[in-house]
Amino acid sequence: MSATPKRKRLSRKGLHGLLLLLCAAGFLGGLAWAPYYWQADIENQRAERELELRLIESRLTASRDQKGPPLTQDDKIDPMFVTGPTTGLAMAEFQRILSDMAGKTGMVIERQQPLQTDAGPDSTILRMDVVATGSMDALRAYLLALESGLPVIMINEAEITPKDNQQTEYPSESVRVALQVEAYGYHEAPTQ
Repeated sequence: MSATPKRKRLSRKGLHGLLLLLCAAGFLGGLAWAPYYWQADIENQRAERELELRLIESRLTASRDQKGPPLTQDDKIDPMFVTGPTTGLAMAEFQRILSDMAGKTGMVIERQQPLQTDAGPDSTILRMDVVATGSMDALRAYLLALESGLPVIMINEAEITPKDNQQTEYPSESVRVALQVEAYGYHEAPTQ
């Protein structure tokens, strides 16, 4: 007689439990890895912004060092940037530009909050949170003025909500918009 060893098998409940345990371990492993992934993504974005800032700084330096007048009016790059002798004054100029554009388009600025800047030796990335109210037409005109005017302003985030929480016949007629905008500024040489 030959003795064949019997293999022990897991019951159906045991297999389900093992599968559930493996899924939970995979999920927890993914949760543990997620912050590292997010940090790497943030670092990549930061490196990209720093590279862009260095490129702009080199163009500014080359433009300032250029001898003689520019070839055409289009060769002047100064209007593309918010200028000021210091980062704080450039930020104040940025606030003024945003307010002027809002006034011209019919939007009302409720709040402007400066955000952290990325400063280089000659240039700075200026960021601002802006909350404004107005009609949909005014909002459309404001966003168009921001993105197509000078200086160059980029909208990073936008959240549009009805101005009042009350139910009205036309809720989209009056809206509140929260924007995160960004522009590049450079420091003017101080006058003596």
